[in-house]
Amino acid sequence: MSYVFKFVINVFTVVIFSFLILFSVRRIIFAIVAIISRLNKTSQCPSLYQPTVTILVPCHNEESVIANCLKSLTQLTYPKQNIEIVVCDDGSTDNTLNIARTFEKKFDFIYTLSISLSIGKAAIMNLALQRFKKGEIIYTFDADSTPRPNCLTKAVRHFTSSLVGAVSGNQPVRNRYDNFISYYAFLDRLFSYWTAYANDKLFLGAGYLASNCGIRRNLLEKIGLFDESCLIEDASLELRIYESGSRIKYDHEAISEQEVPVTLKGYFYQRLGWVKGMNELGSKHYKEIFLNKKLNFKRKARTLLLLFFYWDRIFCALAALMTVAYLLFFSLSPLFYWVWIMFFGSLIFQTIAYLIAEKSDIRAYLRLPILAILFPFEIFVVVKAVAEDFLGKKRIRYKTLRKHEKINLRATKEH
Repeated sequence: MSYVFKFVINVFTVVIFSFLILFSVRRIIFAIVAIISRLNKTSQCPSLYQPTVTILVPCHNEESVIANCLKSLTQLTYPKQNIEIVVCDDGSTDNTLNIARTFEKKFDFIYTLSISLSIGKAAIMNLALQRFKKGEIIYTFDADSTPRPNCLTKAVRHFTSSLVGAVSGNQPVRNRYDNFISYYAFLDRLFSYWTAYANDKLFLGAGYLASNCGIRRNLLEKIGLFDESCLIEDASLELRIYESGSRIKYDHEAISEQEVPVTLKGYFYQRLGWVKGMNELGSKHYKEIFLNKKLNFKRKARTLLLLFFYWDRIFCALAALMTVAYLLFFSLSPLFYWVWIMFFGSLIFQTIAYLIAEKSDIRAYLRLPILAILFPFEIFVVVKAVAEDFLGKKRIRYKTLRKHEKINLRATKEH
């Protein structure tokens, strides 16, 4: 085997394993921050600030969950004269609109906006913003959300600071123990909001997590509203918020529970859409982030890691291939073993740390072996998404498959 070929393979291997180490170190730091910062601490931000709020609830064929969501919203302790709740019905063909109109007739602060054909989540929310102008804060909840009574009060208090342009709240999973799929999806959400918590504590900037999130209306209008061309409008919004020089605050006490898929098919399509959306954003925005003078080095590094959030799975797959190649054609260095121990060890450590910070019960720990079963499947989904993007396959928005649904309903809008 030629010296040049061996040199190229070695360089390639070093690069791949360096990324695995980088992701591992990041996991360890976030895990430590979550445990240390969470212990018996609550936010000290004042909670008397009560600006006007327009709450958007985008939905498409959500008859199994929309009633519980609206019921929870009516029980918010926030002054009702300061809110308007808009159900944004994106061409539902089931009973979603009828359920929403029942609430509209009963409560004078609930409104429905419906169109006959689906135009996409971002588009229907932008349409709502044109017609409903009461709130200086625009807050969104997914149709499966069930916010706790003080959720909105806890979240909007951070807007007392002029530096804060948006807020994300905590989204625990209410059906985490339905089966092993829902438990793995719960772990994924656990990682999302505790990583947001750690980012916030490290002053790296929290994420904008799609549901249970709020943004100043004037900032949203300034940066171009919700991105109708992107599969994941929340991550697109997050990037543009930071590019504008504004901040996102995370509040762990602003709690809204949510539902996750309970079937492998439901999990597959949800994750496939997320990965494709992040790939799309990465290809669009990485140059802007590098050149943006409003972002310091920490923010740029953090934002780039966001864009390539799922790529640790890609590097894991590549590293596995390189390990097999070295076993077959070269001698395997002890470094391989240590990197793999560090990568999977940090994953397990972060998971346990977040469960401890979450104050989870014993059932959560007993189900941890599920990680070994579904993490390879998650790698497969990520690799498939990247491969389809590389081959130029059209991006399609898939509706989240709820626990009571038997088929996956695909939205009509394609990208």
